[in-house]
Amino acid sequence: MKYMPPRKGNKSKLVYFSPDEWKLVCKNAEKCEMKVGTYIQRMALFGEINVFDFEQLASLQVELTRIGTNINQIAHVINETRSVYKKDIEEVEKLMKKIKNSYDKWMKPLVYYTVGNEQDEE
Repeated sequence: MKYMPPRKGNKSKLVYFSPDEWKLVCKNAEKCEMKVGTYIQRMALFGEINVFDFEQLASLQVELTRIGTNINQIAHVINETRSVYKKDIEEVEKLMKKIKNSYDKWMKPLVYYTVGNEQDEE
């Protein structure tokens, strides 16, 4: 890697890593799909790096659409028959729990990250 002097006004600091530490830093930077220097800088400034897999969020959208369709079918039957069965209520509760779990796993961190960054910028 070629040494490049810092831009005017910017500061630089030489940091040493053991071979094992350097391997770990490189591995973590690769996981984040970042250059090592960028990874080190962001970790030093923010203490964490959030990586989001938007392909998985797309599959979450498909799953949530299916769940919504199931809930609509149950509601349609209830409206037609004017009666609610315990089985229907349990099924809706199960589907709603699945939505909550999906939200907690995928959306909550994204919302937290977005809102957290907006507050940091102020």
